[in-house]
Amino acid sequence: GEILAANGKCQVQAKNLSSGGVLIAHLSSAVPSGSLKLQLSGRGLKNMDGVGILRKSDPFFALLVLNDETGNWDGKYRSETIKNDLNPDWDECDIDLALLCGGKLDQRLRVVVFDEDDEKKINLLNLRPEQNEVMGYAESSVRKLLEGGEMDMLLRGKSHGHVKIGTAELVDYVDPMVNVNAILETTGRVEAAKLLAATTEEDLKKVEEHLAAKKQALAEAQAAADEAQAAVQAAQEAAEAAKSTCDEVAGLFESLEL
Repeated sequence: GEILAANGKCQVQAKNLSSGGVLIAHLSSAVPSGSLKLQLSGRGLKNMDGVGILRKSDPFFALLVLNDETGNWDGKYRSETIKNDLNPDWDECDIDLALLCGGKLDQRLRVVVFDEDDEKKINLLNLRPEQNEVMGYAESSVRKLLEGGEMDMLLRGKSHGHVKIGTAELVDYVDPMVNVNAILETTGRVEAAKLLAATTEEDLKKVEEHLAAKKQALAEAQAAADEAQAAVQAAQEAAEAAKSTCDEVAGLFESLEL
């Protein structure tokens, strides 16, 4: 198969910081990388070459994506052709997601089966599924394809066989916006940790200042208590000295009376 077209858009994401600033992640090519591994098979497809077993259509499928700007379905991928077979098993293919759908897994796309006999009439860049060369189509998305199962091939409102999804898986898929979100979340956690550390340090400083003031007050109280104890001791000693003097005077008077 071959890739036919691609486009992508810039994505911007911002996170408000508690400090009052804003962290902005700007990706000019924020398109997920990786590819879609896909294998499809047709069963009971409509024969566009008439009725009978001698002539059968030569089917191939194409993936078309809705262009939001023009409203047209733009061709993105074309498979190989399976000759003379209404139950084709197309080869497994590997399609770049950026080229297929800009990396958007929910982007609307159509799986359209054509008869190669009318390939010269097909313009994959401006295709209308109602054209006669279409054997059938189904609307889907990469995310729906990943679910597997079968898709009815519709033509003029009626089902004409179906397409089985044999393989549909993402290979090396990386969404840069997930990384951006992780960076933003990590930045938020780091900022919160810094704020918590700053708050904790400030609170610790206040506690230390409070303990220092308490210690100083206790030291001053102890000094005052020591001074009071010394004053009491001096008063006691003075009282004992006065008592001793009184005893001596009393003894003197007693001796004089004799």
